[in-house]
Amino acid sequence: MENTPPPLFRFLEWLGKPFGYYYIPENHARLIRRMEQYHHVHRGPGFRRINTLMETLGPIVKTGIEAFSHQFDNLPTRDGLQLGLRFAINYTFDPEKTKLTTAAKFANMPREVFCEIIANRMRRALLSILAVYSAEEVARGQVFDNIEKQLLENANQLLTFLGITISSALALQVIPPEKLKARFEGVAQRRINIEATRDYQSSDVNRALAAELIEGIADHGVSADHASFNFNEMLKDEEQQTRTFLSPPKKKK
Repeated sequence: MENTPPPLFRFLEWLGKPFGYYYIPENHARLIRRMEQYHHVHRGPGFRRINTLMETLGPIVKTGIEAFSHQFDNLPTRDGLQLGLRFAINYTFDPEKTKLTTAAKFANMPREVFCEIIANRMRRALLSILAVYSAEEVARGQVFDNIEKQLLENANQLLTFLGITISSALALQVIPPEKLKARFEGVAQRRINIEATRDYQSSDVNRALAAELIEGIADHGVSADHASFNFNEMLKDEEQQTRTFLSPPKKKK
């Protein structure tokens, strides 16, 4: 069910309209034109009045906190690798901090275009920030706090003249390049192989190696039965030596 204003509110709005009264919602502002030129701003919430002989209502602008997320691709780091970063961004817009003609253009602009303007300024700030850090430091999240603080400072300097202020920029995800991703996957796979090897007994490893050698010798024309016999004898000797070395000495009767 939609929230409808109470009857008294609607009555005051209807009664005051001929006299120049109008209502502005919370977290919004209204641009006022005087003699068809943008002259000043009325902020909400509440009823405001204009001089109907000289003034007219301009576009309404949202001044509350807005949020969006954006992915920045191909950001070069100190070691030459390029990363991608996704940020959650909160910003506010104050029409009184910029030219009213600019504020009117922003008010009539689609939100996607407005967010793209902010993202372009932020990307410019990130290009100089990430050049200080290595790709591995960024990919591991070791320098997120420094990047976020520097990004707020540098990006706000580029956006101040537009009346836009970024209140927070939270790093959500790192998109590493294929080279760095392959390096991380190789390191992880080696660790898995090492842990898996520790679970095998020495005799099991030797049998696996012997099987590989038998197949290789058989492919080169040597009799598989002869090779298998020799390696089986070798494994038996080694197992006996291993048991003799590890087992406690027998007590003499």
